[in-house]
Amino acid sequence: MVIWLRNPQAEGTGLGVGIGDGVLRREGLATIVELDHGYAEMQRQCEAALAAARAGADALLEQARAQAGALVARAEDDYANAERRGYEAGLQRGLADWHARAAQVHADASTLERKARDRLAELVALAVEQIVASADPKALFARAAATVEQIVADGSPVHLRVHPADAAAAGEAFRAIASSWREAGRAVRLQVTADATLAPGACLAETDLGTLDASLSLHLAAMRDALARAVRSLAETDSADAVGRENGEGGEQEEGGTTENGQAEAIADTAELDAVPT
Repeated sequence: MVIWLRNPQAEGTGLGVGIGDGVLRREGLATIVELDHGYAEMQRQCEAALAAARAGADALLEQARAQAGALVARAEDDYANAERRGYEAGLQRGLADWHARAAQVHADASTLERKARDRLAELVALAVEQIVASADPKALFARAAATVEQIVADGSPVHLRVHPADAAAAGEAFRAIASSWREAGRAVRLQVTADATLAPGACLAETDLGTLDASLSLHLAAMRDALARAVRSLAETDSADAVGRENGEGGEQEEGGTTENGQAEAIADTAELDAVPT
């Protein structure tokens, strides 16, 4: 039988000191009591250490949870900021691309429009040249005679050089104009000479004042230049009208229309000046 100083099972410690018989000497009692107190103190220290460890673990867990929450919140903020920055950057890039493409489309449209106008001017010039080519040669040289008449002085000689194929028509046209000069009291000595070095349609008039080129090609070149200037002026007017519309200046459009009409009249006047009656 064991006699315990305390009931460790009732205390829940499971630790204690007991003796194996019912007789305990006085000199051994102090030792046994000290051992029992040691067991109890050891139990208390173990429980305190365990409690402290649990408390530390709980604190670390709470700290870890707080840090994890802060990291999650920061990550969410970074994600939101990155998403916003990405959206703004994408929007800016999209706007820049759109403006660049719009500018390119406008430039391409302007280039196509300019080419179309140049082509139109070329077609008009070709049409006039075809009309002139099919006209009566005498009418062509009558037009040249009217040009020569502006520099012919009374009594001065006029030596005309034309292509051999145009000699007959030129002689007939200039003889008719010379007859009208004589009727008007202007004595002009006229001579028409065939020159094989000249191109068909060429007409060079040599007078006391110098040599005058009244060739058909010269008139056609002047007509082409006039058409090119008119086309460039129309393009500049349209560009000014577009700027005026973008700036809300409605009056510019009306001025542009007036200028365009004026250029159209200039083209008509040029065509009338250079065209030869058939």
